[in-house]
Amino acid sequence: MPPSRARTTTVLALLLLAATGCTAAEHEPAPAPHSLPVSRQARQLRLPLDAYASALAETHLVEDAQEILMRRCMKDRGMEWKTLPRVAAQDTEPPNLRRYGADEAEALRHGYHPRPDPPSVVRRSRAWEARETLPAEVRRAAYGPSGKGGCLKATDRQLVGATAPLDDHAFNQLTGTALETSRRTPEVRDALRD
Repeated sequence: MPPSRARTTTVLALLLLAATGCTAAEHEPAPAPHSLPVSRQARQLRLPLDAYASALAETHLVEDAQEILMRRCMKDRGMEWKTLPRVAAQDTEPPNLRRYGADEAEALRHGYHPRPDPPSVVRRSRAWEARETLPAEVRRAAYGPSGKGGCLKATDRQLVGATAPLDDHAFNQLTGTALETSRRTPEVRDALRD
């Protein structure tokens, strides 16, 4: 099985990148700029638990570091590994953009539907999906028979060492409870109704 996307913090990724001597040349070039207009109000929404969450850009940075290590590990096993296409920095949304639905500016542009994903996000999502159809031999080398071994396990060790895995379940419960509590406040109820 492909790995969970969120693994560690930006600091670990930056340390890894420095330690392995990675260069921008090892990545595919970033796609052309594609701006996502977002209202100032949506961009400025900050919540107390945000300090404990990885931003999407941080998650992509960690994935990019892991991809470099996966490619090296697979090459050592005599196999090719196609790295994920990079997501352009301007194509990542602010963390709480969709927390309470669409803001007025977004609703005027797209209605009350999610905005279409930018091209660089679409390319990365398709590359993740394509990994479901890897040949059995490549899949075993990359993920091991259990889906948690092979090069994946080796790259995880390089990225996080003996650091305990994140407890995503506990964090998600806290954020879910906070969202439900906030939706019961009169201000949020009024805004959602409007």
